[in-house]
Amino acid sequence: MSNKGTSNKGRARLAGILQGRMGKVKNFQSSPTAELGILRKNGLILDSFPDDVIENGDYMICQSIKMQTGNSRVLVVWAGETAIVVDVLSASGNGD
Repeated sequence: MSNKGTSNKGRARLAGILQGRMGKVKNFQSSPTAELGILRKNGLILDSFPDDVIENGDYMICQSIKMQTGNSRVLVVWAGETAIVVDVLSASGNGD
């Protein structure tokens, strides 16, 4: 029996808590922290924790996002302990 899913969920929650606490320690108001990640079929991988997968159901996705197959580069914000995927990113055009 593996506890990997529980461990990853715990790490994600800990990251959210620590980000909020660090903001308070620096006398800033706690505000959402934005970061990048990759959305895969098996879950969300944040750039800040590339070895951990936040499993499906342990993060939220904005309804306006159309799910794509494969790996999608995404923008993630933290609201307290919750990671929220707010948009799918794409490469910028060359202006043509």
